[in-house]
Amino acid sequence: MGFAVSFFFFTWNLQRFKQYFNRKANFSLLDYFESVGDELGKLKKQFEFFRNKHLIFDDIEEEKVRETYGKVNEILKSAGIGNNEPIGTIKLLHVFSPSYFPLLDNPIAEQMGLKEKRVSVDAGLYIKWMQRLKSWLGNYKDVIEELENKYESSILKLIDEGFYMMCSVNLHIRVSKLGIVVIFSDDG
Repeated sequence: MGFAVSFFFFTWNLQRFKQYFNRKANFSLLDYFESVGDELGKLKKQFEFFRNKHLIFDDIEEEKVRETYGKVNEILKSAGIGNNEPIGTIKLLHVFSPSYFPLLDNPIAEQMGLKEKRVSVDAGLYIKWMQRLKSWLGNYKDVIEELENKYESSILKLIDEGFYMMCSVNLHIRVSKLGIVVIFSDDG
C-alpha cells in the first residue's frame, strides 16, 4: 500500500522529503514507503468504512474520523522525522475516500482560518472544516452529482482545485484587488 501511494506522495511534496534527507542522515525512501505501507495496511478496515461515504450525503463520523486521522498522522510522523504530518494525513485520507475527506494544503488552511503560521491543523479543526463544507455544500445537493459526473471528480477535489487557485497561486490577492471580499465565519 505504501508503494501504491508513494508516487503521489513523493510528487505532491518533494520539499518534505528534502527535509527528511537533510534532517535524518539514514533516511531511506524505500524504508519510508515500506513502513508507511505496512502500517496503512493495518488500517484497511477503517479505510473501507469510509470508502463509499460522501461528505454531503452521509453523517460525519467524528470519532472514527478523529481516530483514523490520529493513526495516519502517527504513521507518517514515525516514518518521517518525528513531526506531525497533518497535510500528508489529510491527503492520504482523501486518496482512500475522495468523496468524504476534503483536501487541504497549508495555504488553504491558513486562508480559511484553520491554521496559523507554524501551527498544525489537528483532527478537531479538520472535522470543523468537514462540517463547514458539508453545511455549505448542502445548499447545492441537487447539482453536486451532475458536477461530479461532468468533471469526473468528487466535488471535494473540484473545490480543492478552486481553493488552490484562490489561496496557493495568489489569486486571492487578485480577487481582493477587484473588491471581492470572501468572509468565512465560524457558523459555516
